[in-house]
Amino acid sequence: MKNKIVKLEKVGKIKIYEEDMPSLKEGEVLVEIKAVGICGSDMHYFLHGGLGSFKQKMPMEMGHEAAGIVIDSFDKNIFKKGDRVAIEPGKPCLVCEWCLKGKHNLCKNGTFMGANAKGALATYVIVHQIQLEKMPKSMSFEVGALMEPLGVGLHAVNLVNPKSTKNAAIIGAGPIGLSVLFILKKMGFSQIYMVDKLPYRVKFAKKMGATKTFLFKEALQKIKNITNGDGTTYVFDTGGAQDSVNLCVDIVKTSGTIALVGIPDVDFINYNPHKLRTKEVTIKNIRRSNQTLGDCVKMFSNDKNLEKLITHTFRFEKAQNAFNLVSKYKGKVIKCVVVRG
Repeated sequence: MKNKIVKLEKVGKIKIYEEDMPSLKEGEVLVEIKAVGICGSDMHYFLHGGLGSFKQKMPMEMGHEAAGIVIDSFDKNIFKKGDRVAIEPGKPCLVCEWCLKGKHNLCKNGTFMGANAKGALATYVIVHQIQLEKMPKSMSFEVGALMEPLGVGLHAVNLVNPKSTKNAAIIGAGPIGLSVLFILKKMGFSQIYMVDKLPYRVKFAKKMGATKTFLFKEALQKIKNITNGDGTTYVFDTGGAQDSVNLCVDIVKTSGTIALVGIPDVDFINYNPHKLRTKEVTIKNIRRSNQTLGDCVKMFSNDKNLEKLITHTFRFEKAQNAFNLVSKYKGKVIKCVVVRG
């Protein structure tokens, strides 16, 4: 069986390769990919070739937010041909210290699609059965591809363990920031403020249910005003930039919590330790997601609002166009998904 695979040939350049598919091994499932979301982390590689000083060897496979249909499986008692599935891109070893502690996302021996394992931007992928979650017929493949970023949002919220009687701010109104918004709303939060530098994303976040939304330059003063100078108990940074972290430090309330969710372009980001120390702020670092895929499928199986996040779709053969659009924020893009018929 031949497989078509999207690879990043060099910075800014996508190429489709054709390779032979290997045979299935114990525990493995062959999935025909139907939809793959383009993630902000994909943009780090597309624009810069890596994360900070780490540069990935080219050509590299791309994509990790995916959904599709089972074509074959080694153990046919668990997943059968025709099953509609969302995919968890991380495959833990299940035997290391962190796996045994239930922290699959910290597994040092694990693999992750599009990083150190085959990418999801392909005709077919082979994954382990533990990476799959069955999707209901009511969920489209495009929405199924959103389960992974929603899983990141859920993992971030789980680590912070916020109380819905408090308020929260989210810096960055892209797909991950909006995923955090959706999770907090499911938890019953009524005071959620969202911040972004792009006016169209600020407006979109308001439509998606944020209590109030602000442009970055006005956010600090306005959030301080509506919270009587206190700031918010929780701040989620999905920007991963120096200025977004600075804003978190200024916005967070005394004894509050900052969750660093966004991935920076650089190796080091500075912050004022005195502002954090005198307010005794807790900082939570977030890495990917941890066993949240199934919960997200259950939580969002009948949530039609998710469809609104998908503003652009491109055919598999037009993956280059999709990456170009996302990299330049063209067409008021929120979430771009590459689809196959």
